[in-house]
Amino acid sequence: MYILDYSLLETTDKVRLLKIIKRTEKKIQRLKREMEHPNYKKTTCPTELTMLSCERDFLNMARLRYSLLFNDYKEGRLELSDINFFEKSSKIKNIKLTYGGVNRTSDTIEVDLSGNAPLFKSNFLQPNADKKMDKDTFLKLFNNLHIGEWRKNYHTKRFNISILDGEDWSLKIFYNDGKILEYGGCNAYPYNFERLEDLLLYQFR
Repeated sequence: MYILDYSLLETTDKVRLLKIIKRTEKKIQRLKREMEHPNYKKTTCPTELTMLSCERDFLNMARLRYSLLFNDYKEGRLELSDINFFEKSSKIKNIKLTYGGVNRTSDTIEVDLSGNAPLFKSNFLQPNADKKMDKDTFLKLFNNLHIGEWRKNYHTKRFNISILDGEDWSLKIFYNDGKILEYGGCNAYPYNFERLEDLLLYQFR
């Protein structure tokens, strides 16, 4: 069990509330970095992902509390990026995740959102047509990944680790207006990459 003291948010002290917000943001970034390390080993109970989720809920409550008390709250870079990603999610036409590497054929998983329901595709897997998911549910789960906070590139060099071989990956998000948002990496992944895979592989399992 992971317990946070929500009574701290009862304060009306502006400086103290800002410190709580900044401290919680730093905790979340620290947890992300731990999970993105190539040598990360998942803890059992609670997992770092559970702790991060709890901290995010706490952070949202702290930001809301500040906004209700004061009128000068300014969103940070990551927060603005995530908000912008969320607001544009209804205009997503297609999502494509590609895996590759040295001397390896690229594998792709794709979700077509141009219709009323997501259409799951892959060049190496066969979908289970009996598994259904509506578009609103898919987009809700997709937005819960907070991809707007992701780095554009992930690499082991960030942790002073060099790996010559391994896996490259890219995530491309295509919008109705022709814009493309792209993320990628080599032997390194965002903290919640497995949850993205679980979502995109929904109809293949």
